Amino acid sequence: MFTLAPFSQDAHLRSVKDPVLRNGVCVALCDHWLAIIKRFPDLPPVNRMRMLAQRIPEALRHQQAYALRRAAVGRDAARREAGARLGLDYAAQTTVMRACVGMVGIRARLAADLGRIGAAATWSMRFAGGGGHAIAGFRGLVPVSGNVHRASIHAFDPNIGEYAGELGELDAILADLFGRFPLYATVNEVHRTTEG
Repeated sequence: MFTLAPFSQDAHLRSVKDPVLRNGVCVALCDHWLAIIKRFPDLPPVNRMRMLAQRIPEALRHQQAYALRRAAVGRDAARREAGARLGLDYAAQTTVMRACVGMVGIRARLAADLGRIGAAATWSMRFAGGGGHAIAGFRGLVPVSGNVHRASIHAFDPNIGEYAGELGELDAILADLFGRFPLYATVNEVHRTTEG
């Protein structure tokens, strides 16, 4: 059964008034979470959430730099640059339209992004009526005993926290994540950014 280590960006951002930072920091938090999980894959998820909370000021600066670069060079180039600053090698970027594949198809595409050990991705969702939100995923290995490891799947939502489970649980994790907020059910498209 998958687990969930809670995290709420809102709890950490109450004093932030700048809408560019407050409304876009979910992307920066996803980048920071990926950098943390790639560097510390054996750390328990609850400890990663604590580390991420300590990085809120860095994430705000990261978002501010990304917003400036996005205005100058566009989303794709700015995402690659932002990721590189944290040691992430973003390469492939595609968009999935719900009208073409449905919600099940969207979850299948996100699962495909995590098809290999070490795979990392951010997924920026656009909602009906406007607005958006970013989440991220990672496929790693967790120690079972001695030199024995098993594949693990992790999904992070800055509004919810870090899900951790086994590979076969990814669809259930994503279904739970998308079912948490009514707005998530209105997702029209997902912009996928994966490592090269």
